[in-house]
Amino acid sequence: MNDAHIVAESDNRRLVAAWGCDGGHLGRDRAVMELLGPGRRVDCLGVTKDGHPRHPLYVPYAATPVPFVMPAFAGGGVK
Repeated sequence: MNDAHIVAESDNRRLVAAWGCDGGHLGRDRAVMELLGPGRRVDCLGVTKDGHPRHPLYVPYAATPVPFVMPAFAGGGVK
């Protein structure tokens, strides 16, 4: 259900990744990025030192979205 909703609601919308460092649990971050497909622009409000998109609770109010590129963590995956 979540995957279908993500795909359906992502068309022609600005997407902002904001799952924080725990979004990689069980590879969910990579699964979501793969669902969106190659070339799909995804923004974030900054990244953690490990390259995860920052969670909105931990960014300044004035933060503006910037392009997010999925880093290649150990085990490969989407770039």
